[in-house]
Amino acid sequence: MNVLQYLDIDIRNIITLMDNFFLILQDQLLKVLLSYLRLLVNSRDELALSQAINIPYRELAHKQFTALRKVARDKNMPMFQVSTCYVFI
Repeated sequence: MNVLQYLDIDIRNIITLMDNFFLILQDQLLKVLLSYLRLLVNSRDELALSQAINIPYRELAHKQFTALRKVARDKNMPMFQVSTCYVFI
């Protein structure tokens, strides 16, 4: 008797769960890649910036994102440009 039989686990269920997990990862990866491409085309795309900036999860809270937006609006600059200025200072 092997471990899977002892635990009464069907290998097909494990494979199905792994397939679903990899599909979710592929979807997230595609969203992030498309966000970066959208930023290359249009650096003023705030939605693309918010998606790209928070993956991997960086705990960018609503408060920090709003502060970034306010600074960008005050300086009349795209949020992307303001965020890169803060990174390199």
